[in-house]
Amino acid sequence: MVIAIIGVLIALLLPAVQAAREAARRMQCINHLKQYGIGIHNFHDTSNGLPPCYLGNNRLSFFVLVLPFMEQQAIYDAMTGTTNRFNIKPNDAFNGTGTFSEEQKKQLCSVPFAYCPSRRGIAEFSTDGFARGPRNDYLLIFAATQGQRDFVATICNNWYQHVYSPMRQDGAFRVASSTFEPATENVFTGGGTLTMWEPRDTMTWWSDGTSNQIVMGDKHIPQSLLGQCGTSPMAQMRQDCGVFHASGNDPYHVVNTFQLNSRTISTDLTTAGYKIGLARGPSEHDSSSISPWTDSFLSFGSYHSGSCNFLLGDGSVRTILNPVSGKILLLLSVVNDGNTVSIP
Repeated sequence: MVIAIIGVLIALLLPAVQAAREAARRMQCINHLKQYGIGIHNFHDTSNGLPPCYLGNNRLSFFVLVLPFMEQQAIYDAMTGTTNRFNIKPNDAFNGTGTFSEEQKKQLCSVPFAYCPSRRGIAEFSTDGFARGPRNDYLLIFAATQGQRDFVATICNNWYQHVYSPMRQDGAFRVASSTFEPATENVFTGGGTLTMWEPRDTMTWWSDGTSNQIVMGDKHIPQSLLGQCGTSPMAQMRQDCGVFHASGNDPYHVVNTFQLNSRTISTDLTTAGYKIGLARGPSEHDSSSISPWTDSFLSFGSYHSGSCNFLLGDGSVRTILNPVSGKILLLLSVVNDGNTVSIP
């Protein structure tokens, strides 16, 4: 009888204990996003500009550039070296032609705020695929020019022209302002020597206001793809890749967008032609249903039940419940369209 009573009590208490643990993990995930918000503002105050999303094709990304402003100077130094700091470009090990020592992996994965504890218990290192290096459970929000309108017919064919061209970007972070040698090289080509770079924008670029836009969010990684990274940029969509450099023409592992038009994936049809939303859980659009241009832009989602965390430009974090209007997500991702949006 006593054993039966104990069993009933355990059955009643276990869900409550699990819920409390998940609430703690979700709060830790929110705090990790807030750390990135602090890094962004510290970078801006020190450098008089916003951190770039990346320095160019096959060069370092936002996730390295903000490290000194998040008390992670040692990891930044390990990435950039001590000579020719302007030409900070991942070494051969990141591009697949070399190897990392176990000590290097341990050091580069020591960033404490790079992962969501609901998804994984420790930071992890990707040694497979096209984008090697420390994995990250957060993704920068990208918006191409006329971001909430029908640019997808172009972006499907010329995605790299948007992600590396500042004139075609309306999201929070644009590619750096850079000088190369020889002059024939540029942010698209990924070659040559980067002789100088500086932030392209100050916070005046965020003309809609810092509290009226989302700049980073929980990355959607289907459960069966956790710990996997594809061997080409196309295969990186929603996969678990390193984020320390923009890998090739399609850096989906660093930035991605909410935008789709007639290429549909979500039942959340707010305006004719738009089917955009958040992943509803780790099993949505799993490996069995990957299709490059019908599923690829379902890029944001979490392992938190029914919700997804987003960092706002003012450094605060909002938990957005799912389902959510796709049109709202689009408007919140464009920093200069003049639309005031109530965050749900």
